[in-house]
Amino acid sequence: MREGANVSNVKRQKAESEVSELSQHVELAMELIQDGRIYAVCLFAMIFSWERRWMLLNLCIARLPYEKSILWPSARCSHCRQSVS
Repeated sequence: MREGANVSNVKRQKAESEVSELSQHVELAMELIQDGRIYAVCLFAMIFSWERRWMLLNLCIARLPYEKSILWPSARCSHCRQSVS
């Protein structure tokens, strides 16, 4: 019976430490939100991810009707044919 009690104590202590660590992360996130820094980071990440999605969509729209690969060759300017990347 004593062995079962030790196991439950260890589990309880582990859960308490995880809760404590989580609360520290929440406090840090709240400080960032109050400072306004988190908004700039989230906005940048959102814009960057949408920009990448639109670039991929545009590449697919331009190449797939002509049965060209979307992986190779790299993107080129439609006017001067110079590599974009």
